[in-house]
Amino acid sequence: MNERLTIAIQKSEGRLAADSKSLLLDADFRFRPKPRVDYIDTEDFPLRIRLLRNELIARDVQDGFADFAFLGLDMVEESEKNVLRLLRLGFAKCELYLGVRKESSYRQITDLAGQKVVTSYLAIARSYFQDKATEVNLEYREGGEETFVNEGNAEGCIVISDSGESRDANGIRVLDTLLKSEAYLIASISLRENRGSERIVEQFLRRIVSVLRARESTYIVMNAPLSAREQIMDILPSSESPTISPLSDPSWLAIASVVPRGQLDTISETLQIFGVKDIVELGMKRMIPDRNDRVIIEMMEKIYD
Repeated sequence: MNERLTIAIQKSEGRLAADSKSLLLDADFRFRPKPRVDYIDTEDFPLRIRLLRNELIARDVQDGFADFAFLGLDMVEESEKNVLRLLRLGFAKCELYLGVRKESSYRQITDLAGQKVVTSYLAIARSYFQDKATEVNLEYREGGEETFVNEGNAEGCIVISDSGESRDANGIRVLDTLLKSEAYLIASISLRENRGSERIVEQFLRRIVSVLRARESTYIVMNAPLSAREQIMDILPSSESPTISPLSDPSWLAIASVVPRGQLDTISETLQIFGVKDIVELGMKRMIPDRNDRVIIEMMEKIYD
C-alpha cells in the first residue's frame, strides 16, 4: 500500500500552474514551495506535489510516477497516453483552432491540401486531417505559429488560444475549431494496483470537489415576508430545503439558501418582486460533498474498476 499520493502540476508560472496551486490551497492542502526542488510535500495530508513541464505530465501519470495531475485537455489528447479523465476543473479554458491568413482564399479544410501547416500539436493535427481526408504538409513549430503564417511562411497553423488577441493581432482567421480545452483532473490506472489506498484517494477527491462546488455556488441570506413563503420556496433552487428562521416581527422570515453563482442576479431580482429585502451574498470556500455524492462515487468506480 502506498501511504502517500502524488499529483503532478505545471512547473512554469503560467495560468494553468497558478490556477492549479490555487485549487490545491483552497482545498486546504497546505504547502510551501522549496527552492531548487521540483516537489512539495503538503503539511497535513499525505500528498506530494510534483512540478513538471507540461509535456511530461501525462507520461508520468501513465507510468505511475504520479497518481493524479491537473492538465489541459489539449495536452491530454496530444500526449496519446493511457490515463483516466476524471473531472473538469473549470479553469485554463482555451480553444485549439486551425487558422489561415484573413485575406487568403481558403474557405474549407480541403483547400489546404498539399499546403504547409505548422503546429506543436502534431498528434492531434494528424488525426484531424486524416478524419477530414485531407493530406497537408505538417511541420512542427512551437511558438510564433500565427506570425509564421502571417509572414507567408506557411498557409495554416493549428494553435491554442485563450483570448484570441494574438490571432487578431496577426491577422489570422479561424477556419475550424479542433478542440475546446480546459484543465482536467486525470489519474493513473496504476492506482488500481494499490488496494488499501482507497480511503486517502476518496479524501483527496472530496477536497477537490468541495472547492469546485463552492466556486459554482454562493450562499445568500435574506429577509422575506411570511405571506410570500411558498412563492419564494419555488424560486430558490437549493438542492435541499432552504434554512428558515423566525424574526422578531412574526410577519417576516430570515431565509438562507445556496444558489448557482451564475443565476444570483436573476434569482435576486425575482425574489424582490415578492417583497424580499436585504439580500446578502456570503462567499463559500468549500462545499463538502455528501457521503454518497454521485460524482465522487463515479470517480472512485472509474479508478478502481
